[in-house]
Amino acid sequence: MRAWPAVIAALEEARELTLLGWFEHAVVLKWDPSGIELGFPAGAIAGDLATEPSNIQRLAAFLHRHLGAPVALSVRVLSASDRSAAESARSVVEADAERRSQEKARRAAEAREHPLTKMVLDTFGASIEEIKTDV
Repeated sequence: MRAWPAVIAALEEARELTLLGWFEHAVVLKWDPSGIELGFPAGAIAGDLATEPSNIQRLAAFLHRHLGAPVALSVRVLSASDRSAAESARSVVEADAERRSQEKARRAAEAREHPLTKMVLDTFGASIEEIKTDV
């Protein structure tokens, strides 16, 4: 399942931007020698588009070229019970958002603990209201 981000990167490199835009939201439910199963949350527009048979065929053809062997691919919309069962699985988009959030928190903590920041706060009796980390 850790190979899915590599597939997404390969889609981007191959300029398959339509497939990339839909399938980066997919959650890998199963990836074994028998095939790959992807899921999308109910109501997700990307899931509605990705589950169209022509798009599944396009991704299967891409996976065949990328992996060097035919792949049995299934794509489905997850029900509420399916989503709770696959709670540990995350899409590439969800993983990236979590990584950015953790990086932002780490950088803010680092800024608060920096000796110069502490010196300025002590000197002027100030407090930090906001730390911008997206610079």
